[in-house]
Amino acid sequence: MDTIITVALAVITALISFVTATIIERHRKKQELVLEYLIEAFKWLYTVDAIGLSSDTADDFNKSLKLVALFGSKKQIDLARQFIEDAPQNGRFDVKPLLYDLMNSLRKELKLEKCEPFTFIHAGKNSQKH
Repeated sequence: MDTIITVALAVITALISFVTATIIERHRKKQELVLEYLIEAFKWLYTVDAIGLSSDTADDFNKSLKLVALFGSKKQIDLARQFIEDAPQNGRFDVKPLLYDLMNSLRKELKLEKCEPFTFIHAGKNSQKH
Protein backbone atom coordinates (compact mmCIF):
# COMPACT_ATOMS: atom_id res chain seq x y z
CA MET A 1 0.00 0.00 0.00
CA ASP A 2 2.82 2.41 0.85
CA THR A 3 4.42 1.68 -2.51
CA ILE A 4 1.22 2.56 -4.38
CA ILE A 5 0.91 5.86 -2.50
CA THR A 6 4.56 6.67 -3.15
CA VAL A 7 4.22 5.90 -6.87
CA ALA A 8 0.98 7.90 -7.10
CA LEU A 9 2.62 10.90 -5.41
CA ALA A 10 5.62 10.63 -7.73
CA VAL A 11 3.35 10.56 -10.79
CA ILE A 12 1.31 13.51 -9.54
CA THR A 13 4.49 15.46 -8.76
CA ALA A 14 5.88 14.70 -12.21
CA LEU A 15 2.64 15.81 -13.89
CA ILE A 16 2.52 19.04 -11.90
CA SER A 17 6.18 19.73 -12.75
CA PHE A 18 5.54 19.03 -16.44
CA VAL A 19 2.46 21.28 -16.61
CA THR A 20 4.23 24.06 -14.72
CA ALA A 21 7.30 23.84 -17.00
CA THR A 22 5.06 23.90 -20.08
CA ILE A 23 3.20 26.99 -18.86
CA ILE A 24 6.46 28.77 -18.03
CA GLU A 25 7.96 27.89 -21.43
CA ARG A 26 4.88 29.15 -23.29
CA HIS A 27 5.02 32.41 -21.35
CA ARG A 28 8.74 32.79 -22.09
CA LYS A 29 8.20 32.17 -25.82
CA LYS A 30 5.34 34.65 -25.89
CA GLN A 31 7.50 37.29 -24.20
CA GLU A 32 10.32 36.63 -26.67
CA LEU A 33 7.95 37.03 -29.60
CA VAL A 34 6.48 40.25 -28.23
CA LEU A 35 9.95 41.66 -27.58
CA GLU A 36 11.16 40.73 -31.04
CA TYR A 37 8.24 42.41 -32.77
CA LEU A 38 8.24 45.51 -30.59
CA ILE A 39 11.98 45.95 -31.19
CA GLU A 40 11.28 45.75 -34.92
CA ALA A 41 8.48 48.31 -34.54
CA PHE A 42 10.83 50.60 -32.61
CA LYS A 43 13.52 50.35 -35.30
CA TRP A 44 11.05 51.09 -38.10
CA LEU A 45 9.49 54.01 -36.22
CA TYR A 46 12.93 55.38 -35.42
CA THR A 47 13.94 55.14 -39.07
CA VAL A 48 10.81 56.92 -40.24
CA ASP A 49 11.31 59.57 -37.59
CA ALA A 50 14.91 59.97 -38.72
CA ILE A 51 14.43 60.22 -42.48
CA GLY A 52 10.77 61.10 -42.75
CA LEU A 53 7.75 59.42 -44.20
CA SER A 54 8.13 58.72 -47.90
CA SER A 55 7.15 56.06 -50.39
CA ASP A 56 10.31 54.19 -49.35
CA THR A 57 9.47 54.21 -45.64
CA ALA A 58 5.66 54.06 -45.71
CA ASP A 59 5.47 50.25 -45.72
CA ASP A 60 7.81 49.93 -42.74
CA PHE A 61 5.91 52.67 -40.94
CA ASN A 62 2.59 50.90 -41.50
CA LYS A 63 4.12 47.60 -40.38
CA SER A 64 5.38 49.22 -37.19
CA LEU A 65 1.94 50.60 -36.37
CA LYS A 66 0.39 47.19 -37.01
CA LEU A 67 2.93 45.56 -34.69
CA VAL A 68 2.21 48.12 -31.99
CA ALA A 69 -1.54 47.50 -32.43
CA LEU A 70 -1.00 43.77 -32.07
CA PHE A 71 1.75 43.55 -29.42
CA GLY A 72 1.91 46.96 -27.75
CA SER A 73 0.54 48.00 -24.40
CA LYS A 74 -2.76 49.86 -24.16
CA LYS A 75 -0.83 53.11 -23.75
CA GLN A 76 1.24 52.41 -26.87
CA ILE A 77 -1.88 51.57 -28.86
CA ASP A 78 -3.48 54.81 -27.65
CA LEU A 79 -0.36 56.78 -28.64
CA ALA A 80 -0.37 55.19 -32.11
CA ARG A 81 -4.10 55.89 -32.48
CA GLN A 82 -3.58 59.49 -31.38
CA PHE A 83 -0.77 59.90 -33.89
CA ILE A 84 -2.91 58.45 -36.71
CA GLU A 85 -5.80 60.75 -35.84
CA ASP A 86 -3.73 63.91 -35.31
CA ALA A 87 -1.24 63.69 -38.18
CA PRO A 88 -3.67 64.30 -41.06
CA GLN A 89 -5.45 67.11 -39.21
CA ASN A 90 -2.47 69.20 -38.18
CA GLY A 91 0.20 67.93 -40.57
CA ARG A 92 2.51 67.13 -37.68
CA PHE A 93 4.61 64.04 -37.85
CA ASP A 94 5.76 63.32 -34.32
CA VAL A 95 6.11 59.70 -33.24
CA LYS A 96 8.44 60.55 -30.37
CA PRO A 97 5.89 59.90 -27.60
CA LEU A 98 5.37 56.40 -29.00
CA LEU A 99 9.12 55.91 -29.54
CA TYR A 100 9.88 56.92 -25.96
CA ASP A 101 7.19 54.67 -24.53
CA LEU A 102 8.36 51.73 -26.63
CA MET A 103 11.95 52.38 -25.62
CA ASN A 104 11.13 52.41 -21.92
CA SER A 105 8.83 49.39 -22.01
CA LEU A 106 11.45 47.40 -23.93
CA ARG A 107 14.14 48.47 -21.45
CA LYS A 108 11.89 47.43 -18.56
CA GLU A 109 11.19 44.04 -20.14
CA LEU A 110 14.93 43.53 -20.72
CA LYS A 111 15.53 44.52 -17.08
CA LEU A 112 17.47 47.64 -18.01
CA GLU A 113 17.00 50.82 -16.07
CA LYS A 114 14.49 53.35 -17.31
CA CYS A 115 15.91 56.30 -19.15
CA GLU A 116 14.41 59.70 -19.67
CA PRO A 117 13.55 60.90 -23.17
CA PHE A 118 16.55 62.23 -24.96
CA THR A 119 17.33 63.93 -28.23
CA PHE A 120 17.89 61.69 -31.20
CA ILE A 121 20.41 63.04 -33.68
CA HIS A 122 19.92 62.06 -37.29
CA ALA A 123 22.81 62.66 -39.67
CA GLY A 124 20.46 61.98 -42.58
CA LYS A 125 18.51 65.19 -41.93
CA ASN A 126 21.32 67.71 -42.12
CA SER A 127 22.32 66.66 -38.60
CA GLN A 128 19.17 68.15 -37.11
CA LYS A 129 18.22 67.22 -33.59
CA HIS A 130 14.83 65.69 -32.83
